[in-house]
Amino acid sequence: MFHRHMIGMHSKLRTLAVSCLIAAGAQAGEAPQIQPHQVLAVQHGDWNGDGSMDRALLVESAEDADLLIYLSGPDELALAIHRPALVWRGQMAGTLPELELAENGALRVISQNASIGRNRWREVLTVLYRDEAFIVGGYTYEAVDTLQPDSATHCDINLFNGKGFVNGAPVRVSARTRRVSQWSSDGICP
Repeated sequence: MFHRHMIGMHSKLRTLAVSCLIAAGAQAGEAPQIQPHQVLAVQHGDWNGDGSMDRALLVESAEDADLLIYLSGPDELALAIHRPALVWRGQMAGTLPELELAENGALRVISQNASIGRNRWREVLTVLYRDEAFIVGGYTYEAVDTLQPDSATHCDINLFNGKGFVNGAPVRVSARTRRVSQWSSDGICP
């Protein structure tokens, strides 16, 4: 009963958040049309440091998920970034992308396959707001073949300094921060 109540409450909150964002976007004239059933995740934070809450959404597209971030302004929220097809999305639990807030206030965009087939993986993009742009400052990728658990891969890279770890061993890569609008994981994990 409690679980059903929480699901209903989550659905109502998601619908309310989307309604507010659609209204804000309509006033600003910039936001794409979003239907409540398209919203996969919502997260709030003060990324531009003005003391008001900003909002991030993951919205389903054809086979992926788009990231939209709205920054607070003097009177309303304004669309700061719309990055189409930022992460992969599946259709069921364990394959849907998520948004989290890190301890330092950064936004984490998570995509995953934790439930289908033998190849399971999880990818985390740590998104920060610097110099009036959203950048990916950290990248983590974990993968395992459930039939060969000893073949697991773990890659965690700080894109500010290029330092990180691959399977527990320290590495240095040439990859650096990238704007979310230009994001690709190519060449990051050796």
